[in-house]
Amino acid sequence: MPERDMSRIERDMSRIERDMSRISARRAAEAARGLARRGRDRFEVRAPRIASRRAMRYAVSMHFAPWLGLAAICFFVACSGERDDPPDGRGGAASDTMMAASGGAGGGSPAGVGGGGAGGSGCDPELARANKALVGQALDELLVDKDVTAVDRYWADPYLRHHPGAPSDLAAFRTLMSYEVASLGFGYERLRTLAECDLVVVHGRYSDAGVIFDMYRVKDDKIVEHWDSNTAEASDAAGPTEIEDEALTAQNSALALSFIDAVLVDGEHARVSEFLDASYVEHRYATATGPAALIEYVERDYLTYHKVHHVVADGNFVFTLSEVSRGGGAYGIYDLFRVDDGAIVEHWDSRRIVPASTDSELPIF
Repeated sequence: MPERDMSRIERDMSRIERDMSRISARRAAEAARGLARRGRDRFEVRAPRIASRRAMRYAVSMHFAPWLGLAAICFFVACSGERDDPPDGRGGAASDTMMAASGGAGGGSPAGVGGGGAGGSGCDPELARANKALVGQALDELLVDKDVTAVDRYWADPYLRHHPGAPSDLAAFRTLMSYEVASLGFGYERLRTLAECDLVVVHGRYSDAGVIFDMYRVKDDKIVEHWDSNTAEASDAAGPTEIEDEALTAQNSALALSFIDAVLVDGEHARVSEFLDASYVEHRYATATGPAALIEYVERDYLTYHKVHHVVADGNFVFTLSEVSRGGGAYGIYDLFRVDDGAIVEHWDSRRIVPASTDSELPIF
């Protein structure tokens, strides 16, 4: 080998030795975990190519073998600790917060249904009633009485917000409310309130934004998390408002979820009459009547349901927040079903486009 090449190799070896001495075990582990969080499959495909390119670049001489071996050992030992854990497609602090806040909220979930408030979860009914009363009182004082100090009495940090344009910050929420409720034209009407475990859903009408579904999570008698549907996207809100048949909560929740699975997820539209009563009322625009009205709406809007993320059942009402495709776009659909005598008799809904990002870095679900 020419002396010039040998000199270059020696310089490269010296540089590699200096670089490796500066790499701490902590930084190597963090780098490896960063790769692992991007997806195990992606790592397994890219790692051999990276190693191959580096081998071709530096393996001019067998003198490099010890350094390459040491680097490989360092890299794969660091990764092995990460691989013992299940991969998380989202990764990061926001994902961990969501797992604790949403996945653990509201008790168990039926098969195939996302975390949060699943029907028949076995939670203490008195807890749900207390949370329902607390959220109702909080909204009445803040939005009806226009008392901004209610934020300090009923809300607490960290206040997680799933609205695309809202940061997870209680001070920012307080400031927003101080301007919002002070408006002379502002008004609010709470139409329906249902609760299960630590989740409370309110179907209400804002004078400036129309009908909206708000879902809150309560912890230690404080409101700590919020989801909501979009403005001007709701069906009409007419119809019964009173909670009845509390003893049938689990049964009614199971019925609604079975309907979503069979008809809306699997697309078995011919089975709709198994779940919907002949007197079914669809509050989204429809010219048909009975169960056919629901199918008309689903087919006209090209709706395909993929996953139910949250379920809140309370007596004869069942609320779900689902991930849906609508005409090729990704949406969150907020459905409210009323059940009577073992059949779904009424349906309200609203929706929100799934944004590319949110101010809080939390998903809308």
